[in-house]
Amino acid sequence: ELLEFSIINIAWAWSSIAISASGQYQSACINNNDTTQLIGIYTSNDYGNSWIGPSTPIIYPYLLVSIKISASGQYQSACIYGGGIYNSTNYGQTWTISTSFIAASFSSMTISGSGQFAFCGSVSSILLQCIATN
Repeated sequence: ELLEFSIINIAWAWSSIAISASGQYQSACINNNDTTQLIGIYTSNDYGNSWIGPSTPIIYPYLLVSIKISASGQYQSACIYGGGIYNSTNYGQTWTISTSFIAASFSSMTISGSGQFAFCGSVSSILLQCIATN
């Protein structure tokens, strides 16, 4: 079966993209190496047909390096090189930053399908396990 591809945007530096199991919810990290362009998390709730953002503007030179979505799309997390972890519990509509590890330079992360468990790795020898309590 042949897949159909289309170019959505070629002007931004997309560093990480994640998608829910159904494909309805998608989030992407945009990084650009200058302060005049928007850096942040862009979201789509219509299978990638349109994008909203940045819902979390990030101040340069911090970089969003990894974003992950639970199977349903409800739970999302993004790690920042040089600045912590953003979390959303409402399909990427709003985001909060975890300040517990704000100094860690995270380089990768993963979350479980349920969104309850997450692991984040950093270049500063930290492997962080996160367990959602609600």
